[in-house]
Amino acid sequence: MPTKLEFTTPEGRIALSISDVQFMAYDAGELALQSTRDFVERMRSMGLGELAERYAGLLAQNKVSVMELREAREDAEMLLGSKDEGGAIAEQIMPRLEALRETITRTQADMRASGWLRFRRHVIARCIRCRVIGRLRAVSDKKPSVY
Repeated sequence: MPTKLEFTTPEGRIALSISDVQFMAYDAGELALQSTRDFVERMRSMGLGELAERYAGLLAQNKVSVMELREAREDAEMLLGSKDEGGAIAEQIMPRLEALRETITRTQADMRASGWLRFRRHVIARCIRCRVIGRLRAVSDKKPSVY
C-alpha cells in the first residue's frame, strides 16, 4: 500500500500519496499554465476536481483579459496616428480599459481566494515543516538501480 500524507485544510482532511504531494509542490502550477485539461484531469484523479475546475476557469478569464488588453493597446496605437486621437481614445479605449481593469481586479481577487491556491500553499508549507520536500527531491533525483 502506498504511503500517504494526511493534511488538514480549510476544505477538510485529505490524504495524498507521495507522488501527489510532489505534483502539488513542484508541477501543478506549471502544468496549469501549459495544459489546463491535463491539470484538471490530474487534480480529478486526486479527488480535487472541483477546486481545479474553478481555478481553470479563473485562469481562462485571466487569459481572455490579457488578450483584450493587447487588442486595446493595438487600437490605441492605431488611433494615435489619427487627427482626433485624444477624443477617439477617450471615447473608445478608456471605457474598455476601465471594464478590463475591473474584470482583472475581480479575477485576481478570486484567484487569491480560490481554494486551489490556498490548498497548494498549505501542502507546500506542511511539506517544508515536515522536511518532506527535501526527502522527496532526494528520492526523485536518484537514478534507478539496475540489478
